[in-house]
Amino acid sequence: MAIDDIGLACVCVCVCVQCCIDGQVDMMKLLLDNGAKVDSRDSELWTPLHAAATCGHLQLCRLLITQYVSLMPRPLLMSVCCHL
Repeated sequence: MAIDDIGLACVCVCVCVQCCIDGQVDMMKLLLDNGAKVDSRDSELWTPLHAAATCGHLQLCRLLITQYVSLMPRPLLMSVCCHL
């Protein structure tokens, strides 16, 4: 069964967010090097940067910020990444 572009994008976002929750810097670098969208949001509107900041993974935050991620708030919670 083939995964369509939307399904693949959803899987990629979930993997990116989970890498940031788990503190997997090397895996996140691999994903970024292969075109992962760092500003994409999962079903709960989390971006990889929100996950990394919430979990206290400073090295991942720095990596993501250098990839020009948005520092704008999550729409529902209005928590800006730099406040976390």
